[in-house]
Amino acid sequence: MANKGKKMPAEVYSEAELDQFFSTFSDSLTGRRNRCIFLLALRAQLRCFEILALRVCDVNTKNCSITVLKGKGGKRRVAGIDAETAREIDRWIAARPDNDNGLLFASHQGMPLHTSYVRKLAARHAVLGGINRRVHVHGFRHTGACKLAASNVDIRIIQKQLGHSSLAVTDRYLDHLGANDVVEQVSAVVW
Repeated sequence: MANKGKKMPAEVYSEAELDQFFSTFSDSLTGRRNRCIFLLALRAQLRCFEILALRVCDVNTKNCSITVLKGKGGKRRVAGIDAETAREIDRWIAARPDNDNGLLFASHQGMPLHTSYVRKLAARHAVLGGINRRVHVHGFRHTGACKLAASNVDIRIIQKQLGHSSLAVTDRYLDHLGANDVVEQVSAVVW
């Protein structure tokens, strides 16, 4: 890994960049699978390894919840998803090939996907979408968290959604990511 041990600046993607990115996925089986992976990173704020470990039985689209059995530090949590994402996941579950391991997202041979595959996928679809900056999987999680904060979701709820053990971590996470909001809000003031 080229950036091992280095802190990279947090990325928050604009609505236009998200539209550009998600428009690049085809309606093929692989395209639908890959689109759902990134939807869960964005809208459920799941980490890449958490998404790839999900089994079909971990997702309850009726009550819009996802059970993450082994989050960071081996912690279990329940994350929420919106109704539109639940419908997308339902469509994926109905279309996905059955595999013996029950994974929600697997290769065509039923094998687990690797995080490196998803990282490369993020970069490739960013190029296809004409996005001229670094796009990475964790950036979707950051963007989703900022969207929750901008929608006035209580920080304690965001903490639980992200799986942070400390409210201070969530506060630093959102404070660090909110620079664009500060600039937009202050520059929009008419004096």
